[in-house]
Amino acid sequence: MRRMLFCILMAQTLCLVAGIKVTREVNEEESQIITVENELMTAKFSSLGARLISLVDKADGRQLVAHPAKDMSDTGAFRDQLAPKNFSIPKTQFIVETEKETADEVRLIFRTPALTDDLYFIRFTKAFTIKSGSSLIKCDLCISNQTESMTGKMLQYWSHNFVGSEGEDNRYFVATEKGVIDYVPGPKTDKTVHLPVRGFMGMVGNSGTGVVMLPEFRRLDSTYSWYCKYHGTHDTLEWKYVPEKIPAGGEMRTSFALGIVKGMPLIG
Repeated sequence: MRRMLFCILMAQTLCLVAGIKVTREVNEEESQIITVENELMTAKFSSLGARLISLVDKADGRQLVAHPAKDMSDTGAFRDQLAPKNFSIPKTQFIVETEKETADEVRLIFRTPALTDDLYFIRFTKAFTIKSGSSLIKCDLCISNQTESMTGKMLQYWSHNFVGSEGEDNRYFVATEKGVIDYVPGPKTDKTVHLPVRGFMGMVGNSGTGVVMLPEFRRLDSTYSWYCKYHGTHDTLEWKYVPEKIPAGGEMRTSFALGIVKGMPLIG
């Protein structure tokens, strides 16, 4: 199934003229906004929380990420949280660098400054890669524990994403040992899937356009979709990794991705 999803994502790369455009601005909240546009999509990233704050499918103009007019930390995708209830990272202004910018590939680096409280010695570094002719956004994440901490730190990474095809019902799907769970999120459908059997999950609209997310399967602990249309435009697609202890001077590295899918009204 994961291979099939990759094939669908990559099939959209054929017969296209290569080229990526990058623009930069500073918004009213003094966050850096970087827009990366290729043949298939237009993606906007904010330095506030190193989040994806807009993703537009250029084929039909559909918005696939929650994107309020004001850049707020509790919206967007690729939001970093730590279980059970640490929500400070999306509120952090990251330092932004451009590692690579060509017509074929763009790689943006986001780094946290010193964090506060119990995360004082923890640093997050995120690298987003977008390639010409691809509808996939790859994220390489490094969480490091500074040597000065002098002790190991137990962390459970939690990815929180407001995604789906705006303006229509979306079906949440994830593979379990009993088959693929597939339903429209609602007030009474919220459920956690522990130990999913495949490294993918998604949110796909009735039109067949949507988003699939590909976490690192060997670390995957659970997935979840939170129904929150009552106060926004998108429900969530979330996952948690198994808890991991990072020694002083050590780090945890992982990679995951988000991609646009089309023509997929049902997964099974």
